[in-house]
Amino acid sequence: PEYIWYRFKIPLDLTTRQTIGGIQDFRSIRFIRMFWKGFTEQTTFRFATLELGRNQWRRFTQNTLACKMYDSPWNAVAFDVNAVSIEENAARTPFNYTIPYGISREQSVGAFPDVLQNEQSLAMTICSLQYCDARAVFKTLNLDLRQFKRLKMFVHAEETDPVNSPLDSTDLTVFIRLGSDYVRNYYEYEIPLTPSDVANLNGNPDSRSYKEEVWRPENDFDFPLALLTEVKKQRNAQGNWPLDVPFQIEDPENLRAKVKVVGNPNLGYVKGVMVGVRNVDETNNLSNRHCVEVWLNELRLNGFNEQAGYAGQARVDLKLADFGNVSVAGTYTSIGWGGIEEKL
Repeated sequence: PEYIWYRFKIPLDLTTRQTIGGIQDFRSIRFIRMFWKGFTEQTTFRFATLELGRNQWRRFTQNTLACKMYDSPWNAVAFDVNAVSIEENAARTPFNYTIPYGISREQSVGAFPDVLQNEQSLAMTICSLQYCDARAVFKTLNLDLRQFKRLKMFVHAEETDPVNSPLDSTDLTVFIRLGSDYVRNYYEYEIPLTPSDVANLNGNPDSRSYKEEVWRPENDFDFPLALLTEVKKQRNAQGNWPLDVPFQIEDPENLRAKVKVVGNPNLGYVKGVMVGVRNVDETNNLSNRHCVEVWLNELRLNGFNEQAGYAGQARVDLKLADFGNVSVAGTYTSIGWGGIEEKL
């Protein structure tokens, strides 16, 4: 007989969960019980795994990403964050999960050196996303990006409801935000999101053409970080441009991309990164609610500024006869200088 496997994922942060007895939190969990009911005939269940999962990427739940106010609540849009991997989703449909072209699976370091690690991606499933609205995930960081040259990331998009919600490259965009926060001080880079086409698959998930159809090159993030400081310079040159109003320019390397700045972000003080999907379909925007599944993989910094730096110290001690002693000390460090013990 053909067996069907179901995957249940239960969020532990639900505020509507039922509490029985005096339990208040998850600090003292000794038992887990599962109840099955509603079956009209004898049924046999097999369990593969029962595990606790965690994710460093969290859903952004503030209703501040939309460019207009809606009467419907934030949770009216179905939004799920998951993971897809080569071990568990290599045979999924309609697109087999495959590693982006040019990326290799890393070997596991340990007692079994020939075992390859389970390469995986972050997946966002969004449905009923209205025009001008967005959903995003974020991760808290503490980075200094001033010595790096480019930011890169692979992105995959596919239709989850091709009959009722067909997609093209003008319907949705994917964006990334960097800054000290996600609302008042950030840089944003946004590109159109092109869904993969099942008709273009050649049937061999390991081939270059298959990989590039799943991970379409036009969906890749690849831009110089200097472009973010350039949009800030152009905004400041306007003189009276309000800091809380987004200022936007085009990427000269990719005219499809938009670069924005809000507030006073600093690449030397990046406290978090956000990645999200926005509905930009203006045609009949009151009824165009789109559904999409997006994979994010290999968010990375590329290129390092190898400009040499220098530093100096000076100290002057003066003895003024019987009046006293005067000591003056100073240090100077240029861009590119760093200690041997410092890490990238």
